[in-house]
Amino acid sequence: MNEREHFWPSFLPDGEHFFFVASHPTPGGRGLDHTLYVGSVNGDPPVRVPGIASRALYVPTGHVIYATAGMVVAQKFDTTTFQLRGDPIPIIDGVQSYDGTGMVEMSASSNGLLAIQENAQSSELVWLDRSGKELGVLASGKEFGNLRISPSGHRIAVDIVEPNSSADLYMFDSDSGIPTRFTSDGHSTGPVWSPDGETVYFRSGLPPDLYKRLANGRGGDQLLRALGGIESPLDVSGDGRLLVYSDANRETNQDLWLLPLGNNQEPRRYLTTLAWEMAARFSPDSQWLAFVSNESGAAEVYVAPVDDAGARYRVSSAGGIAPRWGRDGKELIYVTPDFNLVSVPLTLGRQVQRGTPTMMFRQQTLYEGYLRGNVGYELTPDGQRLLVNRVLRDPAVAPLTLLTNWTAQLPR
Repeated sequence: MNEREHFWPSFLPDGEHFFFVASHPTPGGRGLDHTLYVGSVNGDPPVRVPGIASRALYVPTGHVIYATAGMVVAQKFDTTTFQLRGDPIPIIDGVQSYDGTGMVEMSASSNGLLAIQENAQSSELVWLDRSGKELGVLASGKEFGNLRISPSGHRIAVDIVEPNSSADLYMFDSDSGIPTRFTSDGHSTGPVWSPDGETVYFRSGLPPDLYKRLANGRGGDQLLRALGGIESPLDVSGDGRLLVYSDANRETNQDLWLLPLGNNQEPRRYLTTLAWEMAARFSPDSQWLAFVSNESGAAEVYVAPVDDAGARYRVSSAGGIAPRWGRDGKELIYVTPDFNLVSVPLTLGRQVQRGTPTMMFRQQTLYEGYLRGNVGYELTPDGQRLLVNRVLRDPAVAPLTLLTNWTAQLPR
């Protein structure tokens, strides 16, 4: 079966057989497909259930319920042959689901109750000045993810998550707010610009690898490096020589690596400890990295020379994430645990000197990005405005819908 992982077991009425979802590589190898199977506690070979790629539950009416394109449907199911019968019957739309694992947030009782969690995440991209005053809305009503402003300030790369949790990159014009789709594979996130604005680096596929594409869209996606782990690009140095990326693994959690761009050079470790290291950004002069680490027991912001992570200096005093450099490299902005944006003056050299932090404003509805330690905001190239990804509805309080007597709509 060439499977990668198995998910969502659920027993059938006989107590011997069960549904489960298996993932396997797509023909091109860039992503994963998912298929429902019936397994057996007796060790019999699993039986594929064609046409279902999500978590599934059997209900006493003789139907299996599952999700497709964010909609829960019911279909007749033969528990002897393990085959579907008839056509799927729509039950409810807008369920929270995730294509990456076939997850569906639903639960069914034996007496005709069905509970689902709605797909609730929604956000807006808002322009703010340095005091937090709202200057305008770039876009609204989608689940916007990670965003990056181009070096010229005229274009904004954003990943947008669809209701079924597939994601692709879009390019927004910073003045008109008009978006143009940039990728179409359904698994692309985390855009990072090259310093000349000609190239966008991003992660794509399941598990993700590092890709690049010309910012004008020509030439298609190019695999930058297949590294075998779970990588996410974080930033490119201002001189264009290095890309810093995160690597997730079971032994050392989240690590930081540096990949030389050009000449097919090998990546090198930057910081690989048992702590989480993440959300790295190069200083404007390409000599320093700001990043987040929880080596102290809490997420804090650090700076360190690019050539010596051991010489790191802690900038935040009581927790901090999402560091952003000011235009001249003499200022570092980060977010505190109580959602204050703080500006800290820095003097970098053989000794790091930290000035008195100044609170800029409080922004409690910042969208949390794909990587811990990062949230959705960016400074414009001149450092005078911020583009904030502001949550409109929090997925942590996504509404639960309880359907009663829903089986009455099923044919007898």
